[in-house]
Amino acid sequence: MPASTTYSSDMLADMLPIYYKRLFPYSQFYKWLSYGNVDKQCFSHREFSFTLADDIYLRYQSFNDQQEMEKEIQFRCPHKIDIGAVYSSRPKGHRTSSVFTPLQKELVFDIDMTDYDEVRSCCSGAAICLKCWRFMTVAVKVLDAALREDFGYEHILWVYSGRRGVHCWVCDASARRLSQTARTALAEYLQVVRGGESQTKKVSLNSLHPLLKRSYQISRSDLACILEEQELTDAVLALIPDSNFKAELGGVLRGCSSGAELLATLEANIEDMQRSKTDYKKTIRPLLLYEIALQLCYPRLDINVSKGLNHLLKSPFCVHPKTGRVCVPFNASEVDSFNPEDVPTISGLIGELDAWTSGDTSGAHHKRTSLAASVALFDKFLSLLAKENTELRRQQSDATNEF
Repeated sequence: MPASTTYSSDMLADMLPIYYKRLFPYSQFYKWLSYGNVDKQCFSHREFSFTLADDIYLRYQSFNDQQEMEKEIQFRCPHKIDIGAVYSSRPKGHRTSSVFTPLQKELVFDIDMTDYDEVRSCCSGAAICLKCWRFMTVAVKVLDAALREDFGYEHILWVYSGRRGVHCWVCDASARRLSQTARTALAEYLQVVRGGESQTKKVSLNSLHPLLKRSYQISRSDLACILEEQELTDAVLALIPDSNFKAELGGVLRGCSSGAELLATLEANIEDMQRSKTDYKKTIRPLLLYEIALQLCYPRLDINVSKGLNHLLKSPFCVHPKTGRVCVPFNASEVDSFNPEDVPTISGLIGELDAWTSGDTSGAHHKRTSLAASVALFDKFLSLLAKENTELRRQQSDATNEF
């Protein structure tokens, strides 16, 4: 990418009008949120919010169709678009509606790198690098497997947040129709790491649920890398309750030359100790190994985002104002190769448009840029989702005919 396309936040006001006019994938966006028009009001009763320049916040935006949405986005040029629930009446007229309640919304999850600051040493706050991005990689693998295997969901959209985290949108019809009670139960089932900054031990297990065993197996190889890259020997030892065993184990772990060796040594020593007749065995919890491993790398969920029907979440294909990066979808099965530093930036995309000298201006302009792969991935996701929408329309038609 040319050096001239380097991004700074003061460029955003000039670049967003071009991005929203030539690159934002409106047709795919509408296709997603209208869900095949199985429910005729699914799009028109959907809440959007816009964050404009100078942090001006507009809630309860809604649109009749794609054209109205496209016109308003291009007029407002929001620095951020958030997506909320589908309501019983149009959000734009909520002040005059006698009944205004959320009816459905995707089941969403928000995972932010700042929640890992106590276990990452390479960066802190808003900063990220490939070493700490591994925490996000593990989170995607573990949560995606749980949603598919434990709940049977199929239409899961993973989106990079544009800066330091990931968002998950579960778009199956059954997920969208979950009540707040059901969302709360599901989110709490998936929450394993609990407690604030002042609490050292955040995972306590009385039994090894299949979710936990699978999560450990999925994350084990990444955990070995995390132990080495983040230099977590002391963090591991802080979770050992017995001082004698901690001292004994510390001497062994500090002699390890790699994360793989450290993890294997930890596993072997805890297993040997639990088989032994030593006095401090009584103070060691039987699932200590899993407690340590899950505290270090299990997804740290902001479950309040998942529980509430009226909670909004940043839209895919927004541009993050601080980084200029586009919030692109990615494939969970290829998360090992996802690098946030390679994500297209608005300045780079507009530079690519400027370099495109062809006189042919027909077709989608994003196809001429590095955004093309992300939109193609979104198209593939939508084609699979369309099959469920078609089946729902068939069921709806059969029910009408039977009546």
